[in-house]
Amino acid sequence: MGDYFCIYNYIYTGSLDWYTGNNYWVFRSYVAHGDVRLSKSRYLNYRKHRSDADNYFGLTIGMEFSPTLDRFPLNNTLQAFFNLKSQKVKAAYFFTTKDKKFVWGAFINISREEKSFARDEYFLLYSLGISFDTRFK
Repeated sequence: MGDYFCIYNYIYTGSLDWYTGNNYWVFRSYVAHGDVRLSKSRYLNYRKHRSDADNYFGLTIGMEFSPTLDRFPLNNTLQAFFNLKSQKVKAAYFFTTKDKKFVWGAFINISREEKSFARDEYFLLYSLGISFDTRFK
C-alpha cells in the first residue's frame, strides 16, 4: 500500500446565525469532499456583546472528523481509513479603552486531538493569547 494524499475537490459550508438582544449565536458546518472520503466539521459560536461590536465575551465549541490512512493496522481486517476525531473549546474576551482607540483581547483555546498513530488515544493542546489593536480614525 503506497502513500495516500487526500485532495479535497469541494468544500461545502453553511451557517445558521441568530441575534437576540446583545446575544449572537452561529452554528457553522463544513463538509470537504475528497477523492475517497469526507471531512466534516461543526462549530457553535456564542457572543455576548456589551456596548458595541468590539466589546464582547465569546465561547466556541467544535468537533471535526477527518479521514486518514491507518499506517499501522493491527491486522488486515481493519479498514485502511479511519476518521481522526478532534474537539475544541475557546473562550475569548475583547474590550476597548474609554476613547475607543485601542482594543484589547484575551483568549484561551483547548483542543483534544486523536493521535494518527494510535486510535482512540488523544493529546491535549492548550494556548493562551493576548491581542492589541489600535484604531486610526
